[in-house]
Amino acid sequence: GNGGGRGDDDDANFGRFDGGVPLLAVVPVMLPAGAERAEQAREEAKKAREVGFVGPASGAALAPLVILVSWMGASPKHIKAYTALYKERGYEVKVFLNSPAEALFPPSTKAQARRIAALLEAQPEKRPVFVHAFSVGTGIYGFVLDHLSKDVEKLEKVRRNIAGVVFDSGPARIFPHDVATGLHTVFPAVGKAVWHTVASGFFWATSARKNFEVAESALSNLQFPSPQIYLYSKDDSVISRAHEAISGFVENNKLRGLEVYQKVWETSVHATHIRVHPEEYIENIDRFLHTCHQRMAERSAGAAAFVAAAPAAVAAVAK
Repeated sequence: GNGGGRGDDDDANFGRFDGGVPLLAVVPVMLPAGAERAEQAREEAKKAREVGFVGPASGAALAPLVILVSWMGASPKHIKAYTALYKERGYEVKVFLNSPAEALFPPSTKAQARRIAALLEAQPEKRPVFVHAFSVGTGIYGFVLDHLSKDVEKLEKVRRNIAGVVFDSGPARIFPHDVATGLHTVFPAVGKAVWHTVASGFFWATSARKNFEVAESALSNLQFPSPQIYLYSKDDSVISRAHEAISGFVENNKLRGLEVYQKVWETSVHATHIRVHPEEYIENIDRFLHTCHQRMAERSAGAAAFVAAAPAAVAAVAK
């Protein structure tokens, strides 16, 4: 199947790949009225934004990179609101799309994760990189972490570049019921009971639960030390007990000492918050980007100070 494609010239760099994992499987419906509100909010944010920086630093050799890892079934037109959000702020954007068929087969998922990991590894030193993963994409990102963990040198190189991670409508542990809900969202003509039978058979035939645990474990234990933000709603119709499921990952990473932010809406639509709550969504992303760039600057300054102080420290020890 074709899990990615190239959109309009303004939306180049769409990834083409063969994998996906239904850690959260859904195709949100893009609402025209919501799209207009999102566009209006972007314009207002653009005008009202303080001189304080939320985009690339002046004179930067390379613009920061944002890697968007989509929900299941997303198309270039669905993702345009997000590419516009980042491009308006001076970021380069790479988009990875995930089709329903590709989302269900673990070998393809891992191949997909390797491609994303290769893109991360290929970035030059000191280039800020952000990952913005939606629904199914949060699971794929988990597989990316697992893949990178097998090579300490590569893991360390990527770690230095990761400026921040956005989790939209995920992650959560996935079970047949969640897969059935997602498939029914994508193909509503087929009854949910039928999809539940299909999903249950798939879980049994492929040992899917064991495979998903690899990604879930990585998301719990292998996160980079850069800031994270979780954006989701309590009434999520795709994730079983969404607030409990996602907040478990949030609290776990807080306990591990990570800098974690979250925006939780009482009501919204899975992986469609930018349409339902455009002003708040964009405001949270802007604030998060600003924080991440501050942290990168602080790390660079700290490293420079350490290097500058090293000769004196060595000389003192030698005495």
